[in-house]
Formats: sequence, structure tokens, C-alpha cells
Amino acid sequence: MGQKVTETVDERAVFAEERLRAERDTIMRAAHRLIGRGGGSTPIEDILREARVNRRIFYRHFKSKDELILQMQRLAAGTLGAALRSAVDAAETGRAAAIAWIDTFLSIGWDERRAREGRTFVAPEVGLVAGIAEALENIHDEHRRILVDALSGGVADGSLPASQPERDAFAIHAVVLRCVDMRTRGRLRRPFSDVRDEIVDLFLP
Repeated sequence: MGQKVTETVDERAVFAEERLRAERDTIMRAAHRLIGRGGGSTPIEDILREARVNRRIFYRHFKSKDELILQMQRLAAGTLGAALRSAVDAAETGRAAAIAWIDTFLSIGWDERRAREGRTFVAPEVGLVAGIAEALENIHDEHRRILVDALSGGVADGSLPASQPERDAFAIHAVVLRCVDMRTRGRLRRPFSDVRDEIVDLFLP
């Protein structure tokens, strides 16, 4: 009897956790759709209407719209960071790891689903979010650190003997980030392979 009660309690806890996750994901997807369209500030009421939730549900997960956007940014950054780390760790040489980092990061702009998500974070209203500048710097630092590891591996294994990892990582990240930003905004229409090869030739000859 006691085991059945425990199982029921556990099942309820799992169900409640899944329901909360579904609410949270629904709100974030709605915010992505609306903010990504641009055109000014997006009221919380519009997000509630798009997500088909009420204020009580919204504030169960987020203290404000600013916190919602910051958490969306952290989630997207964490997903990208994991993909970058996985790509780098799977490469056989440091140079191959650096190229894998470039491929993975740059492809955001040429993947329609990820580009739509990216449009959220280049919307003017996101730049006004309290704490966004510090959050972005921390995110950029985490992503650059993965590239530094790849470049340092290239120095160690001889595939990038002339690399200065810290300096080169900063430059590569800046160029790749700029390309993704321009592509997301519709200002870069060149094929992915051309842009990628140009970056590799410039920094990893």
C-alpha cells in the first residue's frame, strides 16, 4: 500500500513539473514570435494573449517581461554553448575544433528556425532590458572560452602553431557574431559556405 502511495505522489510530482515546463515553453515561444517581428515594445498582454495564458500563470514563472527575455537569452545561449562544446570536443585536431566552432556558431544565421529565434534578440526592445548588456557579455565570454580551448589545442598539437588563442578567439567571435547578426537582419545574402570559408581562410590559414 505504502509503495502505491509513493508511486502516486511521484507521478503527480512529475506531472506537475511537466505542466510547469509546458507553461514556460508556451510563454517563451509566444514571446519569440511577437518580439521577433519587431516594430516596437511588446506588451505583456500581447504575450499572454498569444500564449493563451493568464497573468497568474505568467507571474508564476517570471517576475517581469525583462526577466522573461533574460531567461530566453540564457536558454538560447546555453543550447548554443552545449552545441559548441560538443562540436569542439568531437574534432581530432585543434584547427578542426576551431573550424567546428565557426561552423556551429555561424550556422545559426542560415538555419531558418534558429534565425527566427535570433531575430528576437536583435529586436530594439531587447536592447533596453535591464541587465541585458552584462548578461550578453557573460554569454559571449563563455562562448569565446570554448574557442580559446580549441585554439589552444591547435597550438599544442601543432595544427595552429602561430595562433594566439585569446586574441584570435576575440577576433573570430566578433566576425562570426557580426555575420550572424547581419544574416538575421536580412543584410547578408551570401551562401553559408562562402562566408564560412572566408572566415576560415582569414583566421586559420
